[in-house]
Amino acid sequence: MEKNIKDITGKAYWDSFYGAKEGTGPSAVIDFSRYENRVVKWILENEINRSVPSSVLEIGSGNSLWLTWIGKDFDVKVAGLDYSEAGCRLLQQRFQQFGVEGSVYCGDLLSKENLCGEQYDLVYSLGVVEHFDDISGAIEAHLKYVKPGGSLLLTIPNLRAVQGCMAKLWKPQILEMHNIISARALKDIFRSLQLQHIQSLYAGLFGFNLLAWNVPPRWPRLEKYYNKITYYTHRFLDKRSVYWGI
Repeated sequence: MEKNIKDITGKAYWDSFYGAKEGTGPSAVIDFSRYENRVVKWILENEINRSVPSSVLEIGSGNSLWLTWIGKDFDVKVAGLDYSEAGCRLLQQRFQQFGVEGSVYCGDLLSKENLCGEQYDLVYSLGVVEHFDDISGAIEAHLKYVKPGGSLLLTIPNLRAVQGCMAKLWKPQILEMHNIISARALKDIFRSLQLQHIQSLYAGLFGFNLLAWNVPPRWPRLEKYYNKITYYTHRFLDKRSVYWGI
């Protein structure tokens, strides 16, 4: 890309995260009894059933359970792109474990070139673009992988609501790793990029679980109490079936 886009989180963080998982073997299949997993499943299923793609690319696919699930459960060609070598190795192992014939490309999303050598009917990422200081530029980098007439699906954590407040109190480093944006601002970016058939919505109910790996809490001695709060919140949410809107 021509723009000078900063990766807020940084490759070293993800190399450390995925590197710690190497040698432990791929984890089990997705636990769909968990509310947050059912929300993501609902989002992906809705788009796949709507657009009926023959090819799907996940960007930021290191060790991806979701791309593996799509490759197993849908009749589509799947591929993943990630810049962490360790994450790519784990994804390849996961494909082999579950008998998925998929392609794994290791490289930087912000590269000028299309590192996959082709475009896809559906390109998606789950929590990627908010890790860049220029979200518009990060989204534009996704678009070079989308076929003309294809679909782009992005999910971003809503750090302007409950989880953002929890992060500020409990793990403030999380906010430093994210470019916080609203659904309305995201929709404005889509329009500025002249995308069509735009939807920008909130999905699911709030939770207290903070998806921040290798980030210590502000008050370690209180962690056992925080874990109890998240446990009972999850138990409540796991019984819910409301996925869209808040």
